[in-house]
Amino acid sequence: MSVASRTTALVPLNGVAATPRRPLSTRTRSIWLRQLTLAAVVVVIAVVIAVISPVAFAEPLMLVGIGTLMAVTAATLFIPWGSASPTLIAAVPFADVIGIGIMAFGGDLRMSYLWVFPIAWIAAHYTLVWMISALGLIAAIMVVDGIVHFGNSASVARFVIVLLCLTFIGITIFSTARQTGAFKRLLRRQARRLQYTLDRVSAQERRVTQTLNGLDLAVARVNADGELLSANDAFLALYARDREDPNDPGLAVEYAGFRGEALRDAQRTITRAARGDVLDDERVWLYDPNGQWHTLDITTRPLTAADGEEQSTLIVAQDVTELMRAQRRRDDLAAVISHELRNPLTAILGHVDLILDDNELTPRDQERLEVVERASERMNQMISSILTSPPEREEDPEPPREVVDVRPLLEASVESFLPAAAARGVRLDIDAPSPVVFEADAFRLRQVLDNLVSNAIKYTPREGSVVVGGRMVGEFAELTIVDTGMGMSEDDLDHVFDDYFRAESARESGIPGTGLGMGIVRDIVESHCGTIDLTSTLGEGTTVTARIPLDRAEAERVGAGERA
Repeated sequence: MSVASRTTALVPLNGVAATPRRPLSTRTRSIWLRQLTLAAVVVVIAVVIAVISPVAFAEPLMLVGIGTLMAVTAATLFIPWGSASPTLIAAVPFADVIGIGIMAFGGDLRMSYLWVFPIAWIAAHYTLVWMISALGLIAAIMVVDGIVHFGNSASVARFVIVLLCLTFIGITIFSTARQTGAFKRLLRRQARRLQYTLDRVSAQERRVTQTLNGLDLAVARVNADGELLSANDAFLALYARDREDPNDPGLAVEYAGFRGEALRDAQRTITRAARGDVLDDERVWLYDPNGQWHTLDITTRPLTAADGEEQSTLIVAQDVTELMRAQRRRDDLAAVISHELRNPLTAILGHVDLILDDNELTPRDQERLEVVERASERMNQMISSILTSPPEREEDPEPPREVVDVRPLLEASVESFLPAAAARGVRLDIDAPSPVVFEADAFRLRQVLDNLVSNAIKYTPREGSVVVGGRMVGEFAELTIVDTGMGMSEDDLDHVFDDYFRAESARESGIPGTGLGMGIVRDIVESHCGTIDLTSTLGEGTTVTARIPLDRAEAERVGAGERA
């Protein structure tokens, strides 16, 4: 069937399109309910009177009054009250007052109790002025009725009693309606506040859920029965859990080792967390339904329960699979590089030894070859350790303690870098006026000096200067390297000792580097119980200061006491 034919099928046979009926407004339903209630009571009374005392209908005013009320009721059903003014609506109960007055006129006020209906209507929805006006109209009708038909003391008593009753009823309904209105307004305000609070809580919950789902970490909360109370997307995906029923056992299996033995239920992460075990980066291997192995570091922490809330434990699982793979690749690369570098270094050292055996060498040539030989030997010693940096740098063994004069180390380091400094147009000087003697590892100190001098020359522009200094300052040996290089920003200073970090100025310069040297320098200085500080100004230069205690044994005792 085409669109046109389907549309035609919705048109009635008379050709007039059906229009949906508008729902009745609350105001219209209230008006109808009050007027129809009065009309129903009048109809019932009329039927009862017709059965018990038909002669009462001989009074024409009775019929006129009933007809008036029925006419008002009919008009009420047809008038659109949705946009009507309060004054127009008030005309209905006032018309009812008149209709009831006509029914009761000359009837010894037997129908006067019907005035309760319009009085209740006006008292519930209008101000006190409107209610007094309605009571005044009723009083006027009763006064006219008393003058015309009775005029005795009994009629006066009936007049007073009816008016007082209607007044008390009206005041009671008026007060109750105002209290009810106040309660409604209060409830509406409370409802709005409650809804606002619920909306804020819902929004915060959504933000927390979105934040957790945006993390690469797998996060979950488990109660003492081992049930998942909440879990982010990463956790559900990692453990292959159903999002609709996260407590359904997942398809991923935990192992104690790679391709090892599967963990029993009592040793699984969720069970241990439910038991209250506190884990810190505990290694677990996970085999997922896709046949992939994941290496996880699991951390658990108990959460403080609020009043009425059950105790729970937080589980944080970090997938370190790629990190482990990168570490294995790095280890393989280190082994290959170490092997491949040792071969040419061995050849260099061998040929240098042969050349040095030549008696025809000039003293200057022999001095230069000895520099090459010493540099090659140091390189050969560092090959196996220079690439074994973090993520898991091993602790260095206890450095050998020997009495070292730093001045010859400074001179040797500067001598080895003089050609590089000259090639870059950088002036390289020594500022060590007196010997600096203390217990240290000479090889490691030379490594510190070489790293710092190399960096200073590398990042100092042409016609700049580098000054390498050493002196005794109180109970410390102080080594300084001052350059007039490119410097770095304060933000970069906070990360200068981080592994693989390079300052923004260094990256923008295009000068190659690994970002490992400063971390190695810091570790060597700290292994001597020393400290290293770095100050720098972008575009002006950098000063590196290493302070090493002269009495290392005393420094170690102080450090042990502070740690205790």
